[in-house]
Amino acid sequence: MINDISKERQTEIIEKALDWFSEHFDSEELYKILKDKLTMTDDEIDFYGFELSDFNLKAGASMVHLHEENDDCYLYLSKSVDLFRMAIAYQYDIKNKITDLKLESLASVFENASVTNHIAYSVVSRNLTEYDDVLNLYQFDFENDTLSVCNKNNCKWSSFHLCDIGEAIDEATFNDTLTIEDKHSIFIQQLIGKEIIETDEEESESPSMSM
Repeated sequence: MINDISKERQTEIIEKALDWFSEHFDSEELYKILKDKLTMTDDEIDFYGFELSDFNLKAGASMVHLHEENDDCYLYLSKSVDLFRMAIAYQYDIKNKITDLKLESLASVFENASVTNHIAYSVVSRNLTEYDDVLNLYQFDFENDTLSVCNKNNCKWSSFHLCDIGEAIDEATFNDTLTIEDKHSIFIQQLIGKEIIETDEEESESPSMSM
């Protein structure tokens, strides 16, 4: 029985495994495997010889509004983040930093994030369907402890209490043996019935406009 394998042999095995993946999956499937199953960063993917431009990825970005009582910060994420991953970022990173850092410092939580301004965010939020690169908008309201999301698919804002977001993530990620798809499914199930119901007057304004 082998008790140890040299680093050179480990590298060889990994490279052959990645070569096999590239031969048996199309570009989009391969990218999802590398990112979701193997949790590789874009830099790591590039390190192993894959060209990100070859993955034929769907264009997509996200914009995020972070709000506190006396502070606002707007971020542009060049790669779209779905609600599940945004919730993970909150529960395991943002939540622990929000009391100690300025909102602008939270940009470091996200890959490929740059600081933008309220004008850009407001323009896109009012005309989301006209901007091909932005797939979704988020708003963290730390004053009222809510997270709101608007997707290009329906252009409808949905809001949740941050405590419900955190509990849903804890439940979804409790079992490390589950696939990312199963964790995502559990997360969505946990949020059923948790959406904040707005009054007719409140529904007339997006969260970003009402602050």
